[in-house]
Amino acid sequence: MEYEDSPTDRQRASSLRSNEGEIEIDCAKCENDRIKHKAEVLSRREGGNKIIIEFKCKDCGSYGTLTIYKKSKIELLEYPPD
Repeated sequence: MEYEDSPTDRQRASSLRSNEGEIEIDCAKCENDRIKHKAEVLSRREGGNKIIIEFKCKDCGSYGTLTIYKKSKIELLEYPPD
């Protein structure tokens, strides 16, 4: 899998592939200075070149979608409007 180039990428890709109920994200909605936030995985879909994960941040309670494009290693966080 092209997403796995470094040990960090392999660890992250491994956690995203599993059916774990929790991931770590960079939550843009939280107002504290922690770098990573834990989020509950609500659904996970994988197809072709991307992985789509719907989540709920455990710190602020906001819902969002994490889209990971495997080949380019781009991660896109999207939140519904307030």
